[in-house]
Amino acid sequence: MFRRGWDRRQLGARRGRVPDRALRRARPDDAAVILRVAGQGTGDYLLARRIPKPAQVALRLLPRRARGPLLARAIARHAWTFAGSGAFRILSLRPVVFELAGNPLIRGEAAGAPMCVWHAAVLTRLFAALVDPAATVAETGCCGCGDPACRFELRAAVNPA
Repeated sequence: MFRRGWDRRQLGARRGRVPDRALRRARPDDAAVILRVAGQGTGDYLLARRIPKPAQVALRLLPRRARGPLLARAIARHAWTFAGSGAFRILSLRPVVFELAGNPLIRGEAAGAPMCVWHAAVLTRLFAALVDPAATVAETGCCGCGDPACRFELRAAVNPA
């Protein structure tokens, strides 16, 4: 699926990530799946190489209710790595809600539904691994849909109803 029908160079990628916009245009039927798998892979990479093992162990030893807000703060401190020129902030810690204004991955795009599949997949992978295996992160607002910012909400047992 990833190699058939397109070449990374045709999509503008020399090394690293294929631009989301190019992928959505070249493979509109597959783009969401490819971006989700790429986001999960990025989450796996972060867990294996960027989030220190002692920090992961310490986080898992805390009560579940404390894990989400702590991980959210850590993500916000390192948001420059995936938000680029966008403005990332925490809107709420209970439930955990993030906002990314001026998301550079979708700047200038227009869609009828949220399109930041990669961001949601990365966040889901991190929260599922470190906070609650049932955790998911849903994009509930998107710049590409005309919203002022992309908004991501944690949905897990650690968020009280």
